[in-house]
Amino acid sequence: MQEAQQRDRLVLMSHGKAVAAGSERDIIGDTTACEVDTPHWAAAFAALDEAGLSVTLNGRRVRLADTPPDTITRALRGANITADVREVPATLEEKTTVIDRAATPA
Repeated sequence: MQEAQQRDRLVLMSHGKAVAAGSERDIIGDTTACEVDTPHWAAAFAALDEAGLSVTLNGRRVRLADTPPDTITRALRGANITADVREVPATLEEKTTVIDRAATPA
């Protein structure tokens, strides 16, 4: 993904089809992610994964792309985990995950 960020124009493919094209900024668009800040990051990751949410790690920061903050907060509350949840711009990698999730049949 770092190499892709150095290019002027990208084409993203999913399941053998072009699904997005343009600059990194064009592709990400207004897609956001939520970052979960808690000292209990491993428990938060496990709880969100158990809740069926598409969760990733960036260092010890738990991140969820294209997921409403209230959905995340509810799942964490249900697992008795206190955390700050804030919306941040999505990364190209997270946007790729969002596109792939949308293209995958349920």
